[in-house]
Amino acid sequence: MDILLFTLPALLGTFSGAALCVVFTRRVKLLWVLFAALYLAADTLILIFSPRLEHGQWNWSSKICSLLFALVVFFLFRLSRVEVGLVLPKDQLSWRWTLICIVGAVAFDGVLNYIFRTHQAPGLETIVYQATMPGLSEELTYRGISFALIQRAFSGAHGWWAKAAPALIPSLVFGLIHTYSPKNGFSYHEWSGFLFSLTLGLWFAWTRLRSGSLLGPIVAHNAANTAGCLIRGLR
Repeated sequence: MDILLFTLPALLGTFSGAALCVVFTRRVKLLWVLFAALYLAADTLILIFSPRLEHGQWNWSSKICSLLFALVVFFLFRLSRVEVGLVLPKDQLSWRWTLICIVGAVAFDGVLNYIFRTHQAPGLETIVYQATMPGLSEELTYRGISFALIQRAFSGAHGWWAKAAPALIPSLVFGLIHTYSPKNGFSYHEWSGFLFSLTLGLWFAWTRLRSGSLLGPIVAHNAANTAGCLIRGLR
């Protein structure tokens, strides 16, 4: 029952998002949708149940396990670096959009954290963690591997929705996963967390589409998290 509870956001988000896109595209390779759903569900279980090897505030080992799992899937499905976004932005316009993504994410996260600031300054471990692990792990998962799997699922379709599917579906799961509360399990009434994560997820995904690279989403994610935790501690 616990496994079903923890994996429900990944499975529900992937299949409901795919169903929405199918309405407009009429074509989808369901096997790749299944692979994407199982990958996101497995990644969620890894983050929750991986052994904690450190004694600090943050679970570094779970993020490292998530990164290693992403690499396994990368080689297992013979994904290319271009499909996953493990390349630099392709042209000057892409670099410009990457910069816009970083600035926009920091501004959005910073304003919200200033409004809801707690006046508690973050510790050094929190700052280092937020500046490194979330962007690396989550962007490789949501704007990298799952993006590539969904892209393969809609490779036979044409039109705007087919292009949007790899951005929309993982971002929907990204929002649902971030309703998770370690104390209460998955709390689906926390719509503010869902909307916040969905908005940033779509912003990162749009940058991924425009630039063809994970560089912007990774840097923007880490920069926004770091700025947010610092601003949240202001008095």
